[in-house]
Amino acid sequence: MRDAIIGLLPMIDQALADCVGVVEERALEPVAHIRNRMMARLAYPDDVLLAALAGGTGSGKSSLFNAVAGEDVASTGGVRPTTAHPQALVPMSRAAALAGYLDQIGVDDRVPSRGNEWLCLIDLPDTDSVEVDHRLRVDSLLPRLDCVVWVVDPEKYRDAALHHGYLAPMAAYQSQFIFVLNQSDRLRDEEMSMVKADLVAALAEDGIDDPVVLDTAAQPLAGPSLGIDALLIHLQQKLGRSVYEKLLVDLRTGSSSLMKAPGGGSGAEFGPRWDRVLAETIARVDAGDLSGAGQQVAALLEEIAGEIGGEPGRSIQAIAAQAPASVLAAGSSLSPPAATKPRPRWRWGRRATTAPVPPPDGGSARVRAALETEVGDPVRAILAKKARAQASISELALALNDLTRRSG
Repeated sequence: MRDAIIGLLPMIDQALADCVGVVEERALEPVAHIRNRMMARLAYPDDVLLAALAGGTGSGKSSLFNAVAGEDVASTGGVRPTTAHPQALVPMSRAAALAGYLDQIGVDDRVPSRGNEWLCLIDLPDTDSVEVDHRLRVDSLLPRLDCVVWVVDPEKYRDAALHHGYLAPMAAYQSQFIFVLNQSDRLRDEEMSMVKADLVAALAEDGIDDPVVLDTAAQPLAGPSLGIDALLIHLQQKLGRSVYEKLLVDLRTGSSSLMKAPGGGSGAEFGPRWDRVLAETIARVDAGDLSGAGQQVAALLEEIAGEIGGEPGRSIQAIAAQAPASVLAAGSSLSPPAATKPRPRWRWGRRATTAPVPPPDGGSARVRAALETEVGDPVRAILAKKARAQASISELALALNDLTRRSG
């Protein structure tokens, strides 16, 4: 899938280039940001899974982090906030290869690990931290990681801040999620079954179907940690594909607004409508009705602008606003006073007589040429650019759909 993802990059670049001036910047920015994130992640190893432990205060994220590390490297406790900065458990053999990416995403606190060389695990600050900076840090890091382990406890597994603030909005990424019901040693077996079933129901309300839900006891009252091996097995199963599945979901979700951005009709019928209105406009100009001629051109352009909408529509509206002045300038150049002044007609041996001077030849052609230059050509250029943008977006959409189908 790596080659297929890389093959999408030129299509993304072409679509972004063709959409400048056609699509609003707010629709282009998410795609440009995702493209840059894709490039950054593709530059670093894909045989190491970048996974995060995320959850609220007291869920036991740091205890779980310590259990995976095999030693106490993270502070634990129920006092808010326990984890102030993200901390990464980095395999020693891959530390140099991952250093650049961890620098980019701002994870400076790193603990070397001699085990699980395929896993870089990051303990995030609490999602419900009383410190705003901590929550913002979580929000900025989650899009940059390959997999998220959502850690909940038996008391707060239905926390609204977690479900409404994170899980429901991020449901499109559910294939990158693992859910851990920690502190399982506090529940009897029948209670654990009920709580897990209720958690699955809550996740279904978030739009997350068939989730992986594990139970662990990272720091039990007695005995060793429970469920850590099962968690590692599920994480290792995500190695390889998860990186590219995540990037593909990024691109699909980020480009969804771009797919709708060019607006409505293509304006392909502009040519015949313009020819008809131009002929009628010239007839009005010949009859001296310059005001009516200008209004007729403006009405057509407003109609076209309303049909296609978006940035192209607004550009055509600007031309429509200037159309009456363009028609007035073109029409005013016709039939100057000198054109009707008689001129002498000389005949051999006779006195001069006078003959009327015909109006300048090609007057209608000059009006037509002027309006094509001032109105027709600029509108055609706008419509052509819109058509190129639509073609690039369609090509990218087809490639995304095909890759999504093949990856599924």
